[in-house]
Amino acid sequence: MISNKSLNLIIPLFFTGMWISIGSDPADFLFIFFNEKSILKNIFEMSWIDFINFSRSIFPSICFILCLFIIASFKIYRNYNNFIYILLSLQFIQLLTTILSRGTIVSEFEILVDHIGRYHWIISSLSTILIFMIASKLENFRIEKLFHISIVFLSVIVIFFSYKILIDFFNFEINNLNSPVYNLNIWRDSAYFFNHEIPRVTGLSRSIVFLLIIIMFIKFNSKKYFIIIKNLLIIFLGSLILLFQSKFAVTIFLIIYIFYFYNYKNKFESSTKIVILILFQIVLFFSISNYKYYFIELKYKYSNNNSIENFMNEEKSKPKLNNDNQLKDSNSEVKQKNVENKKFTEKYLRQVYDKKSKGLKLLDHILLSGRASLWLDSLSFIKERPLLGYGSMSDRIIINQKRLKNNEKLILNPISNAFLYSLLSGGVFCLMLLIFLFVTIRKKYLDIIFFSSLNKYQHKIGILILLVISTRSFVENSFMLFGIDFILLLNSLYLTEKK
Repeated sequence: MISNKSLNLIIPLFFTGMWISIGSDPADFLFIFFNEKSILKNIFEMSWIDFINFSRSIFPSICFILCLFIIASFKIYRNYNNFIYILLSLQFIQLLTTILSRGTIVSEFEILVDHIGRYHWIISSLSTILIFMIASKLENFRIEKLFHISIVFLSVIVIFFSYKILIDFFNFEINNLNSPVYNLNIWRDSAYFFNHEIPRVTGLSRSIVFLLIIIMFIKFNSKKYFIIIKNLLIIFLGSLILLFQSKFAVTIFLIIYIFYFYNYKNKFESSTKIVILILFQIVLFFSISNYKYYFIELKYKYSNNNSIENFMNEEKSKPKLNNDNQLKDSNSEVKQKNVENKKFTEKYLRQVYDKKSKGLKLLDHILLSGRASLWLDSLSFIKERPLLGYGSMSDRIIINQKRLKNNEKLILNPISNAFLYSLLSGGVFCLMLLIFLFVTIRKKYLDIIFFSSLNKYQHKIGILILLVISTRSFVENSFMLFGIDFILLLNSLYLTEKK
């Protein structure tokens, strides 16, 4: 163990920096090397937003070097949990396969700066692992501190971006359609923050689920006003999940209540409380939606028809996409339909049924939002390079070739499955390591059976977060790429360690 007070302060700062780097783009710092101007000139001519993005994107690389130096200086190479070695191996395999991906089909769609940028996510993951490795070796350092930092950032992300999305939902000039939050135009100007895309409602719903788990199972002071605040937060977060309508988030939301039920000794009291909470969440969901539609009807009644018409003509040329990347009706078409119907029809729920799809394709659309077709498309590419794969982030290129060739302004779909992503990015050996990770931590999943008898609330929260992330890996790339899932995976693995 290391006795060093400075490191006890530095490690939380490093961890904070990694949270701030989430969503950064390697191009934000690589441009200084791939530009006609000198490096110093590029740096000094930055705007303050560019400088913030530059700092966020370069931090993981600096953190990685400093963490390696700390580990080498204190000679703390050994005696870590097995899951740490597996996570490190996953990153090193992807590092190797990314190097070897030059000359493959991926190279046809990337320039040198794009290829270098693909290492950014691997370095970010490695930096985070090294932070936890150092933290676990510090004397008088509670690794739960890192989880507390995660709670702060989760709260900020949920509050700030939920606010931005709700503002857009009520903004007639941005969203003059009678559609739910889920169908907000992802190309709207306000969908960017510091020149980067804000989280879409599906990703934000995941963060809300994590925060909901923490609030539901954390032990607050027994004073009444703390309990009232806790219940109000649960109602608000639950209504956001219903409002954003991510299929995965809504499903997990209902499963969480099952654990909430078993967490109480008095089952009648717990079931009554759950029913009341859900009723309030549904009421708040419909109240927000109803206010929006009432607001829109007033706008249609009293707004200047000419100004609306001009606005719609301007918007006509813009691509309208929902979160499933499907083209929506243009504003002029929607207006015409509303004029014909003479009454604004409220749409509380997202449309999951696709009239154009039939049979298994329709089932895939309803249950998996078209993911199964992406998975099938990827198999032919996996067969071509089963051992090496195509390196980090290659799924964005491989399964979106038609869009890239046509230069379509559409979101590049990820493969949305951690197991298939491991095959595409690192080949068979990467997949085997991923499966071995789940085998290694299998005992943690068994704690779910004895959930109500677990003594520490941190352990309960860790188990549920681990369960959500593991389940999410079947429908998203999840922790196979650096991001919120990856950080919280490490948090939860250490929270559930039995001391």
